[in-house]
Amino acid sequence: MNAIVSNDASCMYCYKCLRNCPVKSISFNHGKAKIIDEDCIQCGICIEVCPQKARTYVKSIDEFKKFIGKKFMVSLAPSFFAHFDQPYKIISLLKKLGATVVQETAVGAELVSGEYARYFLKNEETVISTACPVIVYLAERYFPEVLGHLLPVVSPMVAHATFLKQKFGDLPVVFLGPCVAKKSESQLVDIVITFEEFDEFIKNENFQLDQLIDELPTPPYPDKARMYPTSGGINYTIDGDWKTHISIEGIENVMNIFSKIDEIKTGFFI
Repeated sequence: MNAIVSNDASCMYCYKCLRNCPVKSISFNHGKAKIIDEDCIQCGICIEVCPQKARTYVKSIDEFKKFIGKKFMVSLAPSFFAHFDQPYKIISLLKKLGATVVQETAVGAELVSGEYARYFLKNEETVISTACPVIVYLAERYFPEVLGHLLPVVSPMVAHATFLKQKFGDLPVVFLGPCVAKKSESQLVDIVITFEEFDEFIKNENFQLDQLIDELPTPPYPDKARMYPTSGGINYTIDGDWKTHISIEGIENVMNIFSKIDEIKTGFFI
């Protein structure tokens, strides 16, 4: 499923989305724009740049509402604490809505990082982290030459969902994070909700966060993986004080590295 969709009625045919799409996965025909699902890497850039809001993504709040009052578990992306002004009251709200476990995805990130470290230390070839689904989609659809370099490890979200079900029982898992691409990443996660969606949900339901107590996430707690989304955060998490690592930000920079993968010496962790 492609999480990004078009609203034809709002499109003004300005081509801004196509000009800014790094892989040109948008077609125009008879005055309408269409996302080419099989080519899209779900980076969400077209959503950000469209002045008419003719690009959006699949919203999942209605599905989430079906869980309210029932038992479910929540995985909180590391940037949760940076996005919300009252994160501990959000945790309290989630538990009030029925969440029996509200835990940091960073727990899964540490499991993934441990696998990264073990793999990298045992192998001499250059490897690429697979924490981001957009990067995986980019490699699969446009740079088959780098597929052999992708680490054979699931993302922190998937690892954490597996951990939650093994430790706390086979309950539905809700992932709360900033990334649209996560919506189509794995069936192990029942619902993916963006921070933006949850902000809107709180506003529409008129929840009074100030009336809630502060609650901490469910243990165990991560050590360093809360830094995962920062520049060099993966390397920091696994104590990888390696001179042979490369941190890349931005799709165009990633594409540039991917196109020159054969020029990179062996033994690099990207």
